[in-house]
Amino acid sequence: MITTTHPAKPFPLTAKGTPRRQVALDAYIAEIDALYARVEASATQVDVPPPAIWDTDTVRAYVRAVVFAVMRVGEIDDGDDLFQQGFDSLQATYIRNALMHALRTSAKVSTHTLPTNFVYTHPSIAALSTLALRILSGGAVDAEEERVARVGDMQALLQKYTQDFAA
Repeated sequence: MITTTHPAKPFPLTAKGTPRRQVALDAYIAEIDALYARVEASATQVDVPPPAIWDTDTVRAYVRAVVFAVMRVGEIDDGDDLFQQGFDSLQATYIRNALMHALRTSAKVSTHTLPTNFVYTHPSIAALSTLALRILSGGAVDAEEERVARVGDMQALLQKYTQDFAA
Protein backbone atom coordinates (compact mmCIF):
# COMPACT_ATOMS: atom_id res chain seq x y z
CA MET A 1 0.00 0.00 0.00
CA ILE A 2 1.12 3.49 -0.74
CA THR A 3 -0.20 6.79 0.47
CA THR A 4 1.08 10.31 0.06
CA THR A 5 1.65 13.06 2.57
CA HIS A 6 0.51 16.64 2.39
CA PRO A 7 3.07 19.47 2.28
CA ALA A 8 1.32 21.09 5.26
CA LYS A 9 2.20 18.03 7.35
CA PRO A 10 5.91 17.45 6.81
CA PHE A 11 7.44 14.02 7.28
CA PRO A 12 9.57 13.95 10.47
CA LEU A 13 13.28 13.53 9.70
CA THR A 14 16.44 13.22 11.76
CA ALA A 15 19.25 15.76 11.54
CA LYS A 16 20.89 13.48 8.95
CA GLY A 17 17.74 13.60 6.81
CA THR A 18 16.56 10.04 7.44
CA PRO A 19 12.98 9.29 8.49
CA ARG A 20 12.18 9.14 12.20
CA ARG A 21 10.23 5.90 11.96
CA GLN A 22 8.28 5.77 15.21
CA VAL A 23 7.64 9.53 15.24
CA ALA A 24 6.34 9.30 11.66
CA LEU A 25 4.13 6.33 12.51
CA ASP A 26 2.71 8.21 15.49
CA ALA A 27 2.17 11.38 13.43
CA TYR A 28 0.42 9.58 10.60
CA ILE A 29 -1.60 7.02 12.57
CA ALA A 30 -4.94 8.45 11.37
CA GLU A 31 -3.85 8.31 7.71
CA ILE A 32 -2.46 4.79 8.11
CA ASP A 33 -5.64 3.56 9.78
CA ALA A 34 -7.76 5.16 7.04
CA LEU A 35 -5.65 3.46 4.37
CA TYR A 36 -6.06 0.05 6.00
CA ALA A 37 -9.81 0.67 6.35
CA ARG A 38 -10.07 1.47 2.62
CA VAL A 39 -8.20 -1.71 1.71
CA GLU A 40 -10.32 -3.80 4.07
CA ALA A 41 -13.46 -2.26 2.58
CA SER A 42 -12.25 -3.29 -0.86
CA ALA A 43 -13.14 -6.88 0.05
CA THR A 44 -16.73 -5.83 -0.50
CA GLN A 45 -15.87 -4.40 -3.94
CA VAL A 46 -16.37 -7.88 -5.33
CA ASP A 47 -19.99 -8.91 -4.89
CA VAL A 48 -19.59 -12.64 -5.49
CA PRO A 49 -21.07 -14.88 -2.81
CA PRO A 50 -18.69 -17.58 -1.55
CA PRO A 51 -19.65 -21.17 -2.22
CA ALA A 52 -21.83 -23.00 0.29
CA ILE A 53 -19.63 -26.08 -0.09
CA TRP A 54 -15.90 -25.68 -0.65
CA ASP A 55 -14.77 -28.42 -3.05
CA THR A 56 -12.62 -28.49 -6.17
CA ASP A 57 -15.38 -27.49 -8.58
CA THR A 58 -16.97 -24.80 -6.42
CA VAL A 59 -13.61 -23.26 -5.48
CA ARG A 60 -12.62 -23.04 -9.15
CA ALA A 61 -16.01 -21.54 -10.05
CA TYR A 62 -15.78 -19.04 -7.18
CA VAL A 63 -12.25 -17.91 -8.05
CA ARG A 64 -13.26 -17.60 -11.72
CA ALA A 65 -16.31 -15.49 -10.78
CA VAL A 66 -14.20 -13.22 -8.56
CA VAL A 67 -11.57 -12.73 -11.27
CA PHE A 68 -14.21 -12.01 -13.93
CA ALA A 69 -16.01 -9.56 -11.60
CA VAL A 70 -12.80 -7.68 -10.93
CA MET A 71 -11.34 -7.72 -14.44
CA ARG A 72 -14.61 -7.10 -16.30
CA VAL A 73 -13.32 -8.69 -19.47
CA GLY A 74 -14.47 -11.43 -21.79
CA GLU A 75 -13.19 -14.95 -21.63
CA ILE A 76 -9.98 -15.88 -19.83
CA ASP A 77 -8.77 -19.46 -19.65
CA ASP A 78 -8.14 -20.83 -16.18
CA GLY A 79 -4.43 -21.26 -16.92
CA ASP A 80 -3.87 -17.77 -18.38
CA ASP A 81 -1.55 -15.43 -16.49
CA LEU A 82 -3.85 -12.66 -15.28
CA PHE A 83 -1.14 -10.02 -15.47
CA GLN A 84 -0.52 -10.84 -19.13
CA GLN A 85 -4.25 -10.21 -19.66
CA GLY A 86 -4.00 -6.64 -18.34
CA PHE A 87 -4.42 -7.31 -14.62
CA ASP A 88 -3.03 -4.59 -12.32
CA SER A 89 -2.05 -4.23 -8.66
CA LEU A 90 -5.36 -2.70 -7.56
CA GLN A 91 -7.23 -5.62 -9.09
CA ALA A 92 -4.80 -7.99 -7.36
CA THR A 93 -5.68 -6.30 -4.06
CA TYR A 94 -9.41 -6.70 -4.71
CA ILE A 95 -9.01 -10.39 -5.51
CA ARG A 96 -6.72 -10.97 -2.53
CA ASN A 97 -9.18 -9.30 -0.17
CA ALA A 98 -12.20 -11.10 -1.63
CA LEU A 99 -10.55 -14.53 -1.39
CA MET A 100 -9.22 -13.96 2.12
CA HIS A 101 -12.57 -12.60 3.30
CA ALA A 102 -14.43 -15.61 1.85
CA LEU A 103 -11.98 -18.12 3.34
CA ARG A 104 -12.14 -16.47 6.77
CA THR A 105 -15.89 -15.88 6.97
CA SER A 106 -17.48 -18.65 4.93
CA ALA A 107 -14.98 -21.51 5.17
CA LYS A 108 -13.83 -20.49 8.68
CA VAL A 109 -10.15 -21.15 7.97
CA SER A 110 -7.15 -19.17 9.09
CA THR A 111 -5.52 -17.08 6.40
CA HIS A 112 -2.49 -16.17 8.48
CA THR A 113 -0.20 -18.43 6.45
CA LEU A 114 -1.12 -16.65 3.22
CA PRO A 115 1.59 -14.25 2.10
CA THR A 116 0.43 -10.77 1.13
CA ASN A 117 1.60 -11.30 -2.45
CA PHE A 118 -0.18 -14.61 -3.12
CA VAL A 119 -2.03 -13.25 -6.17
CA TYR A 120 1.31 -12.34 -7.74
CA THR A 121 2.80 -15.77 -7.04
CA HIS A 122 -0.37 -17.58 -8.20
CA PRO A 123 -1.36 -15.41 -11.19
CA SER A 124 -4.03 -17.60 -12.78
CA ILE A 125 -7.47 -18.86 -11.90
CA ALA A 126 -6.10 -22.41 -11.75
CA ALA A 127 -3.19 -21.46 -9.47
CA LEU A 128 -5.37 -19.38 -7.13
CA SER A 129 -7.88 -22.25 -6.93
CA THR A 130 -5.14 -24.74 -6.09
CA LEU A 131 -3.82 -22.41 -3.39
CA ALA A 132 -7.30 -21.95 -1.91
CA LEU A 133 -7.81 -25.73 -1.84
CA ARG A 134 -4.44 -26.15 -0.09
CA ILE A 135 -5.43 -23.60 2.56
CA LEU A 136 -8.84 -25.27 2.95
CA SER A 137 -7.18 -28.62 3.54
CA GLY A 138 -5.02 -27.13 6.29
CA GLY A 139 -1.86 -26.92 4.20
CA ALA A 140 0.58 -24.09 4.68
CA VAL A 141 2.26 -22.04 2.01
CA ASP A 142 5.91 -23.01 1.63
CA ALA A 143 7.76 -19.77 0.85
CA GLU A 144 10.85 -21.54 -0.49
CA GLU A 145 8.77 -23.79 -2.75
CA GLU A 146 6.95 -20.70 -4.02
CA ARG A 147 10.24 -18.91 -4.72
CA VAL A 148 11.71 -21.88 -6.59
CA ALA A 149 8.57 -22.23 -8.73
CA ARG A 150 8.57 -18.51 -9.54
CA VAL A 151 12.26 -18.57 -10.53
CA GLY A 152 11.51 -21.54 -12.79
CA ASP A 153 8.67 -19.59 -14.42
CA MET A 154 10.97 -16.61 -14.99
CA GLN A 155 13.67 -18.83 -16.50
CA ALA A 156 11.12 -20.38 -18.86
CA LEU A 157 10.00 -16.92 -19.98
CA LEU A 158 13.62 -15.86 -20.46
CA GLN A 159 14.26 -18.92 -22.60
CA LYS A 160 11.08 -18.38 -24.59
CA TYR A 161 11.76 -14.75 -25.43
CA THR A 162 15.51 -14.96 -26.02
CA GLN A 163 15.75 -18.13 -28.10
CA ASP A 164 15.93 -16.13 -31.35
CA PHE A 165 18.69 -13.78 -30.14
CA ALA A 166 21.95 -13.99 -32.03
CA ALA A 167 24.88 -15.20 -29.95
